Amino acid sequence: MEYACIFKDKESTALTQRAVQANHRACKRIQRCKPLNSLNNLLFKKEAIGQNAGFMRSTSLQTQGSSQSYPQNSRINPSAIIKTEPDEERLILLSIIQAAGWPIWPLILCSIVAVAIILERLYALRTAKVIPDDALAKAIESTRQGFPSDDTIQEIALMGAVGPVFAAGLQTLSINPAASHQDVRESMEMEGRMAAQGLERYLTALATLASAAPLLGLLGTVIGMIELFGIQAPGQQQPVELANGISIALYNTALGLLVAIPCLMAWRFFKSKVDRLVLQMEWAAERFARHLAAMRD
Repeated sequence: MEYACIFKDKESTALTQRAVQANHRACKRIQRCKPLNSLNNLLFKKEAIGQNAGFMRSTSLQTQGSSQSYPQNSRINPSAIIKTEPDEERLILLSIIQAAGWPIWPLILCSIVAVAIILERLYALRTAKVIPDDALAKAIESTRQGFPSDDTIQEIALMGAVGPVFAAGLQTLSINPAASHQDVRESMEMEGRMAAQGLERYLTALATLASAAPLLGLLGTVIGMIELFGIQAPGQQQPVELANGISIALYNTALGLLVAIPCLMAWRFFKSKVDRLVLQMEWAAERFARHLAAMRD
């Protein structure tokens, strides 16, 4: 009899522990699905508003068609009755970010850095800023009345990215008037390489963002799905919540692609523009070097 009582006590204890574990898993599942439920409620509310807008629009058309039965002032204006709330769009976005989890924040940071780099390169790689139209003409004109002074050389160095290339050749002759034509060309080539490196600034970072953003998005999706399947209790699967969780986890991949595609397109655009500007700088530097050689002869 005593053994039977002990056995019943152990059985009741095991049942109590299993009930507590099931309750704990259910609480975790409810806590995990709160952002999903809020997002679904917002989407359902938005859809209901759209349906009401269509109904009121059709009512307005019927009222206009039967204007003989109703006075002119009794027409219904749907835009005056139904107003879209911009706060709902923000709530939907915040719910998506909250449900997607922490992996979405590195993607948001990458998008901010990418926008900053793109705007900076658009400003820095303007043709008028890199190679002004009258830079070569001014540099040649400064040497027609004799060798330019140091102040003139400094003014030439400030003419865009190609100015320091012209100034390097003039400074070489200013320091050593007996310098050979090869020495002048080498000094100009060295300055040209430094100018080309300045034009390519931040392009490596932009290419890195284009390559890393899809991987970060995929990582966020995998982590979200691991957490989603981890909180599913055996025998208590809910297909609707599971599908919603998978769709939220895929937002990481979508955001990764949204960051990577513009970064890749911007990198290709800036790379081709830098190559074109470097070619124009080489052509202008070659003409100025030949002018200096002819002036010395």
